[in-house]
Amino acid sequence: MSSIVGVFSLSDRLFPSADGLKAALISSSNPPGIIKSAAEKNGVFLASYYYHPATSVTLFPLEYERFHLVADARIDNRHDLASILDIDGTGSHQLDALVIAKAFERWGDRCVAHLIGDFTFLIYDSIEHRMYCFRDHIGVKPMYYYQDLSVCIFASEISTLVSLPYVRKEIDESEVLKYVVGYNMSSTYDANTLYKNLYKLRFGHFAVVEQRGFSQHSYWEPNLLRKQIKPNHGSLSENAEHLFTLVKQAVIDRVEPFSL
Repeated sequence: MSSIVGVFSLSDRLFPSADGLKAALISSSNPPGIIKSAAEKNGVFLASYYYHPATSVTLFPLEYERFHLVADARIDNRHDLASILDIDGTGSHQLDALVIAKAFERWGDRCVAHLIGDFTFLIYDSIEHRMYCFRDHIGVKPMYYYQDLSVCIFASEISTLVSLPYVRKEIDESEVLKYVVGYNMSSTYDANTLYKNLYKLRFGHFAVVEQRGFSQHSYWEPNLLRKQIKPNHGSLSENAEHLFTLVKQAVIDRVEPFSL
């Protein structure tokens, strides 16, 4: 199991404790994993958790200026953004995390409009005392959350979420029935899970948690493609060429420059 985790206390007291969260994470897998935290203060906990060293390549904890970040990400246009954002050290294994952090610093919650790739990440702004959670445009990377009056908890694996203290694990019988009769629980449009009060963050969405509460916002949906791509009513060969151009660009976006 590997996961990124974010906890934000909505109560006046520091809740829950970082030590308790770490103990729960360690006991949730066999063999025990490795925890790398990015924030443990002011009722906020951010960490990545993994038990295989290879997994750490895409799980990034990072502290940058006022921002604390954990990400499970592969940013395909990292080098273009590194140039735009004046980032040195393109060989760093944390380049994707730094690109995300500096993109957020420049563009705020609109940073996802500039990111190409598969990602889910959590950012804590220590000045504003606000946590953000982002999921990629089509939901390749998962993200789940739990919320009650005292705490909001995010995790990129539902097994991690249910292992944490303070998360009420109550089966939702109506969702179990859907599963039994063959309803597609993996649908990216469906935010429900088999547990009450545990939800998926929908693709193309981000969530914001602050002391006054939780909110969720859409930044992208498939219908936007109609505005971005003009239909081509030309000949068969023209349409084929247009399709080839789109596929070629998609491949280029996802291939390291030195591999071309």
